[in-house]
Amino acid sequence: MKLLIIGDKNSQFIKNFSIELSHFDASIQIDIVNVTPISASEKRLNNKVYTKNYSFQSLTGFTSKIPKLRGFLTMRRINKIIKNVNENINQYDVILLHGLWQLHCYMFSKLNIKNIFTVGAIWGSDFYKRVNNSPLFEIIDQCDLMIISTKQMVEDILKVKKINKEKIRNCLFGLAPLQKLFELQRVTSKESKKNLGFEEDDFIIICGYNGSPNHQHRRILSVLTEIKADLPAKTKIVLPITYGGSNEYKEEVKQVLAKTGFDYIIYEDFLTDDQIAHLRKATDLMIQIPVTDAFSGSFQEHLFAQNMVIAGSWLPYQSLRDNGIYFETIDNVNELNDKLIFVLKNFTKLKNKIIESNTPDKFKSSLWSECIKDWHSTLNEYRSYSHEA
Repeated sequence: MKLLIIGDKNSQFIKNFSIELSHFDASIQIDIVNVTPISASEKRLNNKVYTKNYSFQSLTGFTSKIPKLRGFLTMRRINKIIKNVNENINQYDVILLHGLWQLHCYMFSKLNIKNIFTVGAIWGSDFYKRVNNSPLFEIIDQCDLMIISTKQMVEDILKVKKINKEKIRNCLFGLAPLQKLFELQRVTSKESKKNLGFEEDDFIIICGYNGSPNHQHRRILSVLTEIKADLPAKTKIVLPITYGGSNEYKEEVKQVLAKTGFDYIIYEDFLTDDQIAHLRKATDLMIQIPVTDAFSGSFQEHLFAQNMVIAGSWLPYQSLRDNGIYFETIDNVNELNDKLIFVLKNFTKLKNKIIESNTPDKFKSSLWSECIKDWHSTLNEYRSYSHEA
């Protein structure tokens, strides 16, 4: 199989997917159309993941500072990449659209895909956070198959878009840090805290998993400040904002956090899978109440690490509960105060319930080594698929 991916080559999900797919089936050759600009230095780097990397270079100098000119020149570079891909398009057996955001969809729509097997993978945020003029629904119609990770997400999409269920496949995204967590099962929370530079008796509270305003950081910090007297003496607030959100929003959150009087740490630089795994192990309480969310990998990792987790009941995590995985929920943000008090007062009892319920076997399906099988099977359907003239 010769596979062409349209997606962000810097995405850990896409990178790990490509590596695992190559390991699972060494006969597959993978190329990528990169949707994000690369620097001149990146262009010179050796890339062992993809055979061919169709990328456009980022603008520098005065042209990058003039919005209209920057937009015009960037689109010209993107269209040049599309032209290059189309000149080589017939060599591919499968085109996999990894995420249906606007630029991804634009690139896909400009390709000469006739007689090529096409698969679109909806990530979640591309659907839940779509803009009014999103081409997402048009692209769904154009793809031969659609990958939608969970049945709950399928139900949400079918409420607003009619899709033939025969073209839908359920393939989970593997979680690389989860493999690390399996390997670190004998490592204690105290050891992980020490590994990351925390004190062994710090009580670590993590708020969300990225820097987007969608995660309602300010609301969470406000509630934590209100109940500060009820929190353990050595409470430390951790904000992972390595991606998502504007610089302005992140600065606002930092200012709010500084005024709370809590000890805190903010992660702005990307963490390795090993560091992420230790952070999951080090956490005592995770608060996950974004306005919208897909099937969050970070959320699953915290549950595997047997942390106390409070999540919004409006989020698409019912399949986890159906599998006997335990976490606390609130129906709206106004309930967070009372829920936190309840959790803190009953922490030992609830922790025992977590240890009993959130056993490693319930998370094996989210290992890349397991879920890559479904992706491989779906992509291989090109062998029996024929496009009618």
